[in-house]
Amino acid sequence: MNDGYDRHDTAGRPSEGEYVLSLSDLFRVVWRRFWIIVLVAVVLGGAAFGYSISQVPIYESSLRMLVGQDSGISETPGDTIALQQLTQTMSTAANSRLVAEDVVEAEGLSEDADSLLGGLSVEPVPETQFIELSYYDTDPERAERIVSAFGAAFSEQISEVGTEAGGITARPWGSADSSGSSVSPNPVRDGFIALVFGGFLGLGLVFLVEYLDDSWNSPEEAEEISGVPTFGVIPQFVPSSRKALLSGSSRAPPKKTSGAYRAPSSPGAVEPYKAEYRDIARDSRVHWPFGFALVDMEGKVEDTNPALQFMLGYEADELKGESFTWFATHPHDAVSHEEVHKELIDGDREQYQTEKRLIKKDGQLMWARVTVSSMRDPDGEARFSFGVVDDVNGRKQLEEELKLSEESRRSSELRLKSVIEQLPVVAQTFTGEGFPIVTNAAWRDFWGHEGENGEAHNVFEDEGIRAAGLKPYIEQSVFDGKVVRTPPLRYGPVGNGGERWIQGSIYPILVEGERVVEAMLEVEDITENQLSEEVSKQNESELESLLIALEKSADERERSREECERSREELEENVARREEAEENLRRSTAERDRVEKSLEETWGMFHSIIRFVPGASQDDDGERRK
Repeated sequence: MNDGYDRHDTAGRPSEGEYVLSLSDLFRVVWRRFWIIVLVAVVLGGAAFGYSISQVPIYESSLRMLVGQDSGISETPGDTIALQQLTQTMSTAANSRLVAEDVVEAEGLSEDADSLLGGLSVEPVPETQFIELSYYDTDPERAERIVSAFGAAFSEQISEVGTEAGGITARPWGSADSSGSSVSPNPVRDGFIALVFGGFLGLGLVFLVEYLDDSWNSPEEAEEISGVPTFGVIPQFVPSSRKALLSGSSRAPPKKTSGAYRAPSSPGAVEPYKAEYRDIARDSRVHWPFGFALVDMEGKVEDTNPALQFMLGYEADELKGESFTWFATHPHDAVSHEEVHKELIDGDREQYQTEKRLIKKDGQLMWARVTVSSMRDPDGEARFSFGVVDDVNGRKQLEEELKLSEESRRSSELRLKSVIEQLPVVAQTFTGEGFPIVTNAAWRDFWGHEGENGEAHNVFEDEGIRAAGLKPYIEQSVFDGKVVRTPPLRYGPVGNGGERWIQGSIYPILVEGERVVEAMLEVEDITENQLSEEVSKQNESELESLLIALEKSADERERSREECERSREELEENVARREEAEENLRRSTAERDRVEKSLEETWGMFHSIIRFVPGASQDDDGERRK
C-alpha cells in the first residue's frame, strides 16, 4: 500500500544497502505510526504515575546548627573564614555513628545507629557558619523529634570537646522545621518524566519497525530494487458496479445518439458508474500525474481529483458546476474546445483530444492536453464524459525555446560573419577539420591569401601558420575544446615589413560533446608592444633595485619599532612591579599600625591591673613601662 511515503530518496540514488530518508520522509514515518509513540508514552506514564501513588509518603524535617566560637558569630574576618571552613568537618561529625548512638539512647529507639543514619542528611550552608540537618521519615512528628534529638546530641558532643578546641560551639538555630507535606513520592513529576521517556522510546520503536519493514512502499522503491522502470500503478479494487459494467453478458453495443442529450428515466441509475471513476481518480494509493474531471452531458463539471485542483489552484467546490470548456480557459481557445465537445455530446464523437491554454487562479498561463471520452451505461447510452488534463506546459515551452534557439542560431551566424568581416584584427573561423568558414580582409592581407574565403588554405596545412608556430596551439584548442592564447611568436618577413612579432588566440565557438565543430583564430600584431616591453624590462630592473632598497629600509624601521615595543613592555612591567611593591608596603604599614594599636590596648589593660597590686608604685610602673 502506498500512503505517500518513499523510503528511498530516488533523486540522490543511494547505493545498495544504504538507507536514506529526507526530512519529509521522517515526518511521514512518524505520522504513519504515531499511535505507537502515543501508546508507549501513555502506558509508561500511567505505570509510573500509579507506582508513585502506591508508595508510602516520606516527610522531611530540618534544623539549622550555628558553628561559632564562644559567643557565636565571630567579628574577625579571618576567624569567620576559618569557621566557615570548619563547617565541612562539623558536617561529617554530625553525621557520625557516635552522635547517632546518643540519639538512640536519648530517645529510647529500638533501631540501631546505622539505620537511624540512613534517614539523616547533613549539608553545610555555603559561605556561612550554618549546618543544616534534615531527617526523612514516614511520620512527620517522628522526623521532627529525631532531627531535634540529633541537633541536641551534636551540640552536646561539640561542647564537651569545645573547650580544648579553642571554644568551638555548635548550637541549634531555632527549632526543627517541617513543611507538613510529603517530599516523595511525586506522582505528577514521575508520570511526566515517564511520559517523555516513553515518547522517545516509542519514536525509536517506530524507526526500528520501519527499518525492519522490507516491503515495497512506492513505485520508486520497486524500480530501485528490481532495476526495471515503472510506468504506472494499478489500484487493486473491483467494485460490484464495475463487474456489471464490464460483464459481457449485460453490456450492449454502444448506440450513437443524435440530437440533444436525452436524460435517463432514472438519474440514480448512473451513479454507481460515476462513483467508480471517482474512486479511481481519488485513490490515495495512486499519485496521478494528471488531472481528472467528471463532466455531465451538459458540459458541467461534476467532480475533479486533487491533481487537477492543484494544477489550476482551485478548490473542488470552486470547480464544481463550472463549464468544462470555458472555465479557466483562455478566451481564444474556449470557442474551439466548445465546438469539439459539442460533437461529443451530440454523439458524433466517442472521444477527442485537444490542446489549449488554461489560466490558473493566480493568473499564470499554462498549456494543457485535454483528452475526453464519453462514458456509456450497459445499454449503450452516453451518460457522462470523463476528461483527462495533462500539463504540457514544459513541452510547449521547450518547443518555443527550440524555435527561438534555431532562429537565434541563424541570426548569430549572420552577426558573427558580419562582425568577423569587419574586425580590424586578423581573424578566421574554421571547422574542426581546419577548413575555413569565414575569413576577413585583414586575414587575407596579412597572409597574402587570394579569394574571399581563402579556400584551399587549411589551417593545419597552411605553410604561413606553420612557420609562425601557430599550428600546435590550434591543435591543442581543437582537441581540448578550450580557449588557448599563444605566447609572443617571432614571425617574418611579412609583406614589406620585415620581421614581426605576433600573438594568436584560438576560441572554440561550437562544441558538441567533446568535439569542437567550429573555432576561430585571431592573430594580433604585437611588434610595437614587444619593442616597448624591452624598454619596460630595463625600467623594471631599475625599479626592482629601488624596491629592494626600500624593503631594506622598511626592515630597519620594523626592527627599530620592535625594539621600541620591547622597551615599552619592559617599562610597563617595571611600573607594575613598583605599584605591586607600593601596595605591599601599604598593607605592611596598615598591619603594623593594627599590631601597635593592639599592643597599646593590651598594655592599657595590663597597666590597669598593676595599679591594684599591693606595693606597686609609680616608679615601678614607670620602670615596667620602660
